[in-house]
Amino acid sequence: MRKHNGSAIGSVLGLIALIVVGLFVVREFAPGLWTKVENVYRDTVGWTEEARRADPVGYLEHARGEMQQNLDRIGSIIRDLEAKALRLRQEKTRLRSDHGQYQELLNRAKTVYQEAEAGAREYPVDFAGARYSREDFMRQTAIILSESKLAERRIQDMKSADEGISRAIRDMYEKRAKLRGGLADIGTTIVIAEANAASQEVQDTLDTVATVASDIDSYLRAYDSGDISVRSADEIIEREGRGAIDADVEDFLSS
Repeated sequence: MRKHNGSAIGSVLGLIALIVVGLFVVREFAPGLWTKVENVYRDTVGWTEEARRADPVGYLEHARGEMQQNLDRIGSIIRDLEAKALRLRQEKTRLRSDHGQYQELLNRAKTVYQEAEAGAREYPVDFAGARYSREDFMRQTAIILSESKLAERRIQDMKSADEGISRAIRDMYEKRAKLRGGLADIGTTIVIAEANAASQEVQDTLDTVATVASDIDSYLRAYDSGDISVRSADEIIEREGRGAIDADVEDFLSS
């Protein structure tokens, strides 16, 4: 058993030694390939400040690819958010129209009820194209009152959701502008870095690009995790359903 373990350990150590020698040979005799190996490693584990300054061109090319991907993604998110905002506003307009009709019916219901209770009318009463006994009239009015209150609640929720989406759209446009500015700077800076990697302009751009990239990544992670409130009209309607809202019909009609 011990002989077997010793053989296994020897094999592992031999493999490690072979990898080390291989990396040394690549670094000394194939610097172009070594640079690609370094870049793959950095893309996987992340670019530290030291790594960025050691290889500014490699970092800027990496950042350009990441920023272009985020730019494309933000463009897609903006289109989606603007479609949601349009749908919200259309639904809000429809609900306001419905609410106005409910209010007209409720005002007429008040008049009919108060006249009937005062003896100026007798049940069954004519209301909204039909005749109702007192019990049916109260039930029908309760339904209209419930629908009116539900419409009011949805309108307020959609107004709040519209404000949230509008903020998200403004933020996305701001992030997109930052990305475009960063991408424009990268192209020029790569040319400068190839001639003089240690120039102050290159170092300043490295810091700026790293800050922009980090800011965009953090914002998109927050968006993906739902920390940024974005609700669609359909989500509001589905969440609230069509459950009855408690309302004292007699108190309403008597007021």
